[in-house]
Amino acid sequence: MGQRGLSKLYKQLKLNATHYKVYKASKTPHFWHYRTKDDPNGRIGDIILVPYPPYSFYFGGRKGLGAHGFDNRLQDMQATFYCWGPAFKQHQQIKSFPNVAIYPMVARLLGIEIPKTLKIDGKIKTLAPILKEKDGH
Repeated sequence: MGQRGLSKLYKQLKLNATHYKVYKASKTPHFWHYRTKDDPNGRIGDIILVPYPPYSFYFGGRKGLGAHGFDNRLQDMQATFYCWGPAFKQHQQIKSFPNVAIYPMVARLLGIEIPKTLKIDGKIKTLAPILKEKDGH
């Protein structure tokens, strides 16, 4: 489908969007890290539809086995995170955080240096407050 056809489809989807939001792949929310520029392998479609809970898209198969694609800021999309061990402070409660923060924390715990040339979305400062001080970290 050419750009003209995509533009027409996008407008039609926007016009009929009652239980979902419509985005162009180049205009999704920045914090999703899910834009055309974030996708060097071309796996993101040109148009993204995001349903409003409790709605979901169903394309056949077995219904009710779960759904994907909801906005990760929704309370229903938050996960529980527990950690314990010698590296962690005890009895800490923290606010919700992006799960990409787990990678730099685990790398630190394992003593693995993340190369500066490796672009990652997670930041160690997000989960640093739950870690015990060790070797100046």
